[in-house]
Amino acid sequence: MKRWLKKWLPNHETIHREKSLRWLVSWLHCHPYLWCLNRRTVARGVAAGLLVAFIPLPIQIFSSAILAFLFRGNFPIAFIATLITNPFTFVPITILIYKVGVFITQSNGVNGMSKIHELEFHWDNITLIWQETFQWLKSLGKSYFVGLAVVSIGSSIIGYFLVDVIWRISIRLQLRIRNKRKKANQDRT
Repeated sequence: MKRWLKKWLPNHETIHREKSLRWLVSWLHCHPYLWCLNRRTVARGVAAGLLVAFIPLPIQIFSSAILAFLFRGNFPIAFIATLITNPFTFVPITILIYKVGVFITQSNGVNGMSKIHELEFHWDNITLIWQETFQWLKSLGKSYFVGLAVVSIGSSIIGYFLVDVIWRISIRLQLRIRNKRKKANQDRT
């Protein structure tokens, strides 16, 4: 798993060469765990990314960076984990969050789906976009926010343990294969 991640993630040399990322060099030198690829930092990065991935505001990546720093997790992995919510998955995830919230609060959809404010963006004025977004969030009500907390925390915990277990299994499989090869080589000689 580590080899696969190393193939796709940039390394220290790449950051040194890239002019737009040079400001990160000294900061990453002080906090090497933000770029380190091991079972714990990757699992923490996934947990940090999934914890904020479902927030329906454009602060997910920034929040995942802060949480990766606080949890001592891998920053690129936290960033990638936030991408679970994208334009294709936003609507189904939002409905899932709302349904989980309705189930937990046992509300009958007090802010029923018919009363949810229609989200309209007026791109000519940025303040109207924020007002529309907050009006839409307010119309979703208690059920949505309870569901958001449950889904975010639950997916974060599940993501952490899933990465941890998969990483351990992959290491055991690699060790088993290595031991079989060693044994086969010893039997030949």
